[in-house]
Amino acid sequence: MKKCNCFCSIIPQHIMEELLKHGELKLLKESIQPDYTFRESRYKKLKLIIEQAIALPKPTTNRQIYDCEHTTNLRKTLKRSEGQSPVSVALVNTAYDNAGKVRDFYFTQYTYQFVGDNHGHIILNIHYSNNYDNAFWDGDEMIFGDGDGVIFTNFVNSLDVTGHEMTHGVVQYTAGLNYDSQPGALN
Repeated sequence: MKKCNCFCSIIPQHIMEELLKHGELKLLKESIQPDYTFRESRYKKLKLIIEQAIALPKPTTNRQIYDCEHTTNLRKTLKRSEGQSPVSVALVNTAYDNAGKVRDFYFTQYTYQFVGDNHGHIILNIHYSNNYDNAFWDGDEMIFGDGDGVIFTNFVNSLDVTGHEMTHGVVQYTAGLNYDSQPGALN
C-alpha cells in the first residue's frame, strides 16, 4: 500500500488557532508546530506537482466527428477531424467543441489523456437513426441521437451529455468496471 503524502487531521488548523487565542486548550500548542510543518511540506509537494502539470504538453487526442446520416451505421461519413476548420453543419462543430472541452477538462484537472482502442481518437457519431431518444458510449465510441423533438431534442447540444458519455470511457480504461450489477451502478 502506498503511503499517503497528505496531512488530514480531525481538527482543522484554524479551529486549533481559535482555541489557543481564547486560552481554551494550552496543550494544543504542542500540536500546532507539527501541523505547520506537515502543511508546509504538503504545500511544497503540491506546488511541484502543479509545476510539472503545467509543463506537460497539450492533449494529443484527436477528435473525429462522423455523421450516421440517420442510419444505425457508425462512422459512416467523416465530417470533421482534429485541427480542421469549422464546417457548415453547426451540430458537427458543437460535437467537436464539446468533446474538446471535456478532453481538455480531464487533461488540465487530472492530466488524463484519452487512449484506449481508438489509438488516441475520440470518436463521436451524430444523427444516429431516426428520432433516436438517447446517447451512449458503446465501449469504443460515442453515439448521439437527434431526439424526437417532443420529449428530447438533439443530445449533442448538451455539454453534460458529452461529458457523461466520455466519462464512461474514462471509467472503462481506468477502473475497468463492467457495466453490470454493482460495478455497472458505479460506472
